[in-house]
Amino acid sequence: MYAGTADPWHEPMQSFAADTGFGFFSVPDADHKGGWDRSTDVLPHVLPFLATHKPA
Repeated sequence: MYAGTADPWHEPMQSFAADTGFGFFSVPDADHKGGWDRSTDVLPHVLPFLATHKPA
């Protein structure tokens, strides 16, 4: 899971991730849409996750 630090959902998502054991990372200074637009910040975190969670 990830969210921009300027996204109003950042703190709730971070708390949910911590409570459930999911990974979480923050995209500095990004709002809700900005988190989607900043693939250079997001992909280094997402691609390794996708590589280890391939369908059987």
